[in-house]
Amino acid sequence: MRVQLFLALCMLGHCKKAFDNRTELRAALENWEQSSLQRAPLVATYGDLAFWDVSHVTDMHRLLASLHLFNAPIDLWNTCVPFLQAVAP
Repeated sequence: MRVQLFLALCMLGHCKKAFDNRTELRAALENWEQSSLQRAPLVATYGDLAFWDVSHVTDMHRLLASLHLFNAPIDLWNTCVPFLQAVAP
């Protein structure tokens, strides 16, 4: 159900560029937390934070560590990594 909702929202234009890796996602999260002025370029590139496409990020370990002010909804993030992608050499 979550994946279907995510895909429907992406088709409506809520999703934009997918994050290629953990480093790119972490940098965006740090910028998001630092200043509300830095959020507009992030939204223009990646879409609304609630719908960010993190499906290519295979390591989320301590991703939000030290982001003490971060308090945004991320429950719609697609964190499912296809099995073959996760185990590919």
